[in-house]
Order: sequence, then structure tokens, then C-alpha cells
Amino acid sequence: MSVRIQNVDTGTYPCVFHHAGGDSICRAGLELKRNYFDVIGEPTRHFHFSKNGRISGLESYRWPRPAASLRKIPKLSIVTFTSFRFPGSAELSLHHQGVQVDVIRPPGKWRNLRKISLMRQYLESVDTEYVLSLDSHDAFVTEDVHGIVPAFEKLGCRMLVQADSHDWPQIPGNREFYDRIAGDERPLRYLCGGIYIGDVAFLKRFFDLSLETPPVLPNDDQGPYKMVFERLHPDCQLDYRCELFQSLTDYRDVRRTDRFKPVDHNLELQVRRDRAPEAARRKVTRGKLAAAVPYFLGRFLDPLAERLSSRRRDP
Repeated sequence: MSVRIQNVDTGTYPCVFHHAGGDSICRAGLELKRNYFDVIGEPTRHFHFSKNGRISGLESYRWPRPAASLRKIPKLSIVTFTSFRFPGSAELSLHHQGVQVDVIRPPGKWRNLRKISLMRQYLESVDTEYVLSLDSHDAFVTEDVHGIVPAFEKLGCRMLVQADSHDWPQIPGNREFYDRIAGDERPLRYLCGGIYIGDVAFLKRFFDLSLETPPVLPNDDQGPYKMVFERLHPDCQLDYRCELFQSLTDYRDVRRTDRFKPVDHNLELQVRRDRAPEAARRKVTRGKLAAAVPYFLGRFLDPLAERLSSRRRDP
């Protein structure tokens, strides 16, 4: 069975998808994600995640069938950083494709700003030519990830970053730079640091500069990325046409229609079966309370487990 997602507007088949921000501004993207995991997932197994930390925000998806074995994509290391002790949609979808991913779970209190130093340390440990980084719980991959290295090499840049329609955080003069290099006809024109790929030597320089750049907002990593990108452009580029990376955030907030400028994502889930379709199964969706019990129990026990493991590490 082949399962791909096409960006109909550009005719491309991105391989990494990301719903950044709150769930209220990417409902259509979450529905596409759910449809994708309904196809690749086990009908009787589910995984759960709440982006806002509340039961009202709990999303449940079918657990994808893992491949029999995992291996690296040639020339590429893949990494994700997370504070959770359970796998996210990125790891689960990569394992479904038979692809190895390095999961970094650092001890201590999590802040997004930590990803800069963690990535710089990680780059010293890899022996591949390229590194792909993607968020753990709000990103996923399709089968096209197997061709990501030659696709990236054809683009002729040293680093490619996901493009998004929303400029955040706002930095004086920085927005004008992104508008100028994007031109007039590109709705996805601003940097989103949730997904990027690059050659290791260039990424080391990028993250050295990011470490030297003060954050725009407390504990956030995207401000330094935005400013360093401006310094190193055009060696680093945004994926305007969604050749590899696709934003699923359309910024349609039904509760606050004046907060964001919405954008259309014309995406099509394409499924080709190698044999006759299986008999239709009735979809059983667990109630939010039933799904929430194990999820939030894990969230409650995580700090206790961290405290116990830190005591064991103490001399």
C-alpha cells in the first residue's frame, strides 16, 4: 500500500508535515493527520497527546504499524527533542517507514531554548553528511521521506527550513527581510524552526551563531533562528513550494477570527492499495475521558520518575 500527501497547488509531495501552534488554528491539518494515521494505523491501538495540557485538548490517533526493522536513510541522521517519555507522531511514523530516529530526552525542566545547545551537542556525535530535525508530537512523515536526501541535494542550498504563513516572534526589521526574499506570490514566507535539514558542517555554524544570539522571547529558540537565517541567507533557504516540508497550520481560529490571517492548504491524501481493499471496519473512537486516564497519569508520573532517576545519578 502506498500513502502519500500531495500539495495540489505546487504539485509537490512533501514528506514531513507539521502543525505548529495551538490546535485551534490547525483543525483542518489535524483532520488530515487523523485520516493519514487511520490508514497506516492499527484499528485497536491508539496514541494520545494534548498540546494544551488539558482533557479538552486531547487528540487520539491510531497507532501506526511499525516496520519489522529500522535503519538509517543513507547519508542522513534524524533527530527529535522531547520532554515526554512516550513516542510522538514523528517517531511513530518514522518507525512505520522503517527509519531510525534519535530521540533526545534531556533531564530537567524543559524549555524550547534548550534545543539550540542540545542540537549543537548532537551534531558532534553524528557520522552522516546531513541531519534532519523535526518536532516530536506535532510532526509526522510519509513514505516520501525515503527520498529526502536526493530531493534536498537538488535544491542547491546547505540548509532548508520549513516555511510558514505567520511571522513569529516579531523582530523589528526582520519581517521586511523575509517579505523581500519571498516576493509577492508566496503565502508561506516566514521561518518555522520545527523542521529543517542541512549539511552537518553548515548546521554547526548555524547553531554556533544561534547560541551567541540572545532570545527574542524568554526561553524560546525561534528568535535566534530567524536572525541567524538572515545572516546566512542564501546558503539557507525556506521551503516555499513545500518540496519537502509542509505546514498544516492554516490559522483559522473560529473563536478569534481577527487574530491571524488565514491561509489555504490545498492538500490531498492519496492511497493506493496493492490488493483489494479490506472489508470496511467500523471505526471506534475512544471517549476523551477513557483516553485521558493513561495519558495524564503518565504526565503526572513523569516528574516523579525524573526525581528518582536524578537521585540515582547523584554521587
